[in-house]
Amino acid sequence: MRTSKQRSGVSSGGAKRAPLRCALVGPRRALQSFERRLAEVFGPALELHRLSAPIEAVAALTRRSFDVVFVEQNLGHWSGLQLIRRLSGEACGSPMILLHAGSGSDAGLSEKALEAGAADCLSRRNVNPSVLERTVRFARETSRLESKLRREAQRAESASQAKSAFLARMSHDLRTPLNAILGFSQMLELHAKRPQERDRSAEYAGYIRRSGADLLALVNALLDLSRIEAGKQAIQPETVPLVETLREVALQVGPQATRKDVSIDLKAIPAKAALRADPMALRQMLTNLLSNAVKFSPAGSRVEIGAEMARKSAAVWVRDQGPGMDAAQQAIARTAFGQVGQPATRAQEGTGLGLAIVQALIELHGGRLDIESAPDLGAKVALVFPETALVRDRQRSLASEPLRQSA
Repeated sequence: MRTSKQRSGVSSGGAKRAPLRCALVGPRRALQSFERRLAEVFGPALELHRLSAPIEAVAALTRRSFDVVFVEQNLGHWSGLQLIRRLSGEACGSPMILLHAGSGSDAGLSEKALEAGAADCLSRRNVNPSVLERTVRFARETSRLESKLRREAQRAESASQAKSAFLARMSHDLRTPLNAILGFSQMLELHAKRPQERDRSAEYAGYIRRSGADLLALVNALLDLSRIEAGKQAIQPETVPLVETLREVALQVGPQATRKDVSIDLKAIPAKAALRADPMALRQMLTNLLSNAVKFSPAGSRVEIGAEMARKSAAVWVRDQGPGMDAAQQAIARTAFGQVGQPATRAQEGTGLGLAIVQALIELHGGRLDIESAPDLGAKVALVFPETALVRDRQRSLASEPLRQSA
């Protein structure tokens, strides 16, 4: 006999039931007794949606999700198994339970139901309330776990595709400088035997040096990312003067900006502004951000680098006048190996590691990476440090002289 608590939608343990969105598919007359049993077991928590025709059920169940769907096996011209197969093929996200008119379990039908995509198979005749409740709970939990597994599989597939694309790009990025090193080395060897052509040796040596530097940068980026992902990157915070650090980074990226006809402006900040940060990590983050900004900026444009000191945080930022990114492109750019644009149309070379390394390093400092950008409006990328990184006794109103590195 049902207790008043169970009839009122309260479990025997005293806890109020969560709402149960339930769809019941099949002829109403055949399912009247089962419908009453559902109401007895789940009480006011039950939100029942009746669907008589299979075609109506397909339309409804592919548009919205339910906590559980009961499908009658005898649907006239259709069978419940056919409907479940159809819904499974159309990616119905709701757990389905096949109902049959037998007096007990049917092992053969249960096996077919599971193969078709049902979570379970249940007799609708004199169904035991506790069995009904356990079956619904099991179906919902199974569906939740399957959805989680699908999401994890999709994430793994996305990561695998990104790494495959990265390896394809990496083969090009590794071969190109290596071929240059080998080719120009052979030319140096050949020209050593021809005194009249030795004047080009310095030029070829320069090509070799630049190719070697490109390879070294690539290998360093891979090692940095591997160390961070393995949890072996440790930071050693100390007081870092911002003006000096920003000037050093601007001067370091200056030659790249000169080649692209891009100017770098250091915006005025308090002369004695400082942060508690790992100095090498801070320089690496800012160098990556500034180099990226220059790389994607058009000739004749300006890149700005500056800092903003607030009461509970500090932001060191880089702003460019490049092509900008929408929200989806920003998400791609944050991922390891992610590059915005198709390989065939992407104008700028790179491995897609820089921003991922920056994000990982700022998170090690307890901060975050903020991106403000829109297509054709450039981008502002900021390293936001927490209150613990502030050095309050060094904040002064005195401003530094702006540094202008012009191409």
